[in-house]
Amino acid sequence: MYSLITKDCSSMKKRYATLLLLALSLLSGCKMSQEAFRKSAEEKAMIFLKVNNLDSSATPKLPYNLEIPSQEIAWTQELLWQDWQKVNQEILEASQIAKPWSVNEKAYTLWSIPQGQKMKISLMTKEAKPTEGYPFLINLHGGGKNPYAKSAWDSEMNDSEWSAAYYLASKYAEGEPSYYFIPRMADDRIGRWYLAPQIETFQRAIKLAFLSGLINPYKTYLLGISEGGYGSHRLAMFMPDYFAGIGPMAAAEPFHYAENLRNVAFHMEVGEFDNGFGRNKLAAQWQKALDSLQKLSPEDFIHEVNIQAGKGHGVDYFKIVPRLLKAKRRVYPKHLSYTYHNMTPDYGETNYSQGVYYLDFRGLKPNKGSLKIDLKKSGNIYDIQLNNEGVTGYLGLYVDQFDWHKPVIVRVNGKVVIKKKVKAELSAMLSALSLWGDPLRLFPAKLKIQL
Repeated sequence: MYSLITKDCSSMKKRYATLLLLALSLLSGCKMSQEAFRKSAEEKAMIFLKVNNLDSSATPKLPYNLEIPSQEIAWTQELLWQDWQKVNQEILEASQIAKPWSVNEKAYTLWSIPQGQKMKISLMTKEAKPTEGYPFLINLHGGGKNPYAKSAWDSEMNDSEWSAAYYLASKYAEGEPSYYFIPRMADDRIGRWYLAPQIETFQRAIKLAFLSGLINPYKTYLLGISEGGYGSHRLAMFMPDYFAGIGPMAAAEPFHYAENLRNVAFHMEVGEFDNGFGRNKLAAQWQKALDSLQKLSPEDFIHEVNIQAGKGHGVDYFKIVPRLLKAKRRVYPKHLSYTYHNMTPDYGETNYSQGVYYLDFRGLKPNKGSLKIDLKKSGNIYDIQLNNEGVTGYLGLYVDQFDWHKPVIVRVNGKVVIKKKVKAELSAMLSALSLWGDPLRLFPAKLKIQL
């Protein structure tokens, strides 16, 4: 009991000291001293992050707004990332992400994922880690739903396809350093890669990979074959900002939301005679549409849809990875296109994105609708075109790469809705960190756009 009281008193003294420094700064009519700011930032950040780590499912409650002096922005970003690593250290260790196996040590770890599911995951590294970190590739196997499966792991086909995915990953881009995350289907009776448990698992895997320090945060990729190809294709249109490049093989989703592929390298391989579910015809449709978009925006739509001559459902799988590895993830693109939509209406689930690139959707109420967004940034000016079908609430805009001495102007459908100078704030950085867990997206300021 005594030790607990002593610890609490010590904590209270630290808080009183921070408040005293703040009060003295205010009473003197001066800006907060560097010492006072850093003490306050450290305390507020850790209080927030301890209850908003990777295991938190609650909507984060942001602390008192602490303004960040311009000369302290980089220091604060570094502080937050270090604190984020601290509060998630045990979670990282339990995940095994920081301790992958080499290509010759075929093994797996078991993750508990949402909705009571469990997922077997092989973690494989090839070659020595580059100074800047490994490219990180999520590799999805084929197979899928088995209506006759009596339990979660009752499909021999999914077992076989998972083994094939491991073997192929060991051979992809031989000689190139890489880190492969190779999951087995969590429930053969469901058999899809793009439902809510899988979305959360893949986002969590990337966040943990960032925390591990083993990967290059600019080099994250998603690929898959057949059912894995469908998964990678649909996820490409849902969460493109998590990846530098995406490569579906032997699969093609029905055509929609092509605009969401702006800013991510997209490579597809489908056989000429792969007519199951109309895959060859759908691939041709995607090829034509993306070619047209690339002519309009050659720097933004980097793609290749290759319809392999003479091939059926089985194609040459070794073309994709070397192409993907050339791509670098875009964090703050000047032109952003995205349709906010329910990704899984055909499965009776409601899955809307929480945010993409530097847009925060957590303040939106979808109401079963959609919101088409086209944003162009030039210096301090954000021009946003919105086509809204039933969505209410507000759109969060993280502001970065601009002149702090001039006002930020936001125009929506040609009308100025915001014109003001913005300040760097701790709450903005914490908000972005809680959303993406991304060292490259600790944005210093945030605006709200009411719909």
